[in-house]
Amino acid sequence: MTQAETRTETESKRASERAREGREGNFLRELWRKARENIFLLALPYAVLISSLTIIGMFFGYELAVGRSEMLRALIAFSLSMLGFVSGVIISYIVVRVKYG
Repeated sequence: MTQAETRTETESKRASERAREGREGNFLRELWRKARENIFLLALPYAVLISSLTIIGMFFGYELAVGRSEMLRALIAFSLSMLGFVSGVIISYIVVRVKYG
């Protein structure tokens, strides 16, 4: 083999490696993009559940403490709001654990 043939063969190998890396890079980028989209779509129902239980707890706490002092009313609302948040997180955790467990 001559030196020119060896150089041509080496360049063609490098070109094929670069092309393969480009395809793999595009594949990984596409896979990462799809995963990000799916993660956000999969997390949306759990976020809605957690936020709705938090808001329900807060408003229920304010209504439960009608006629009490403002400090006690805020404390009860905060406590029930945190109870709603924690229960939403626990429910979401159980659902995800059972579904993907």
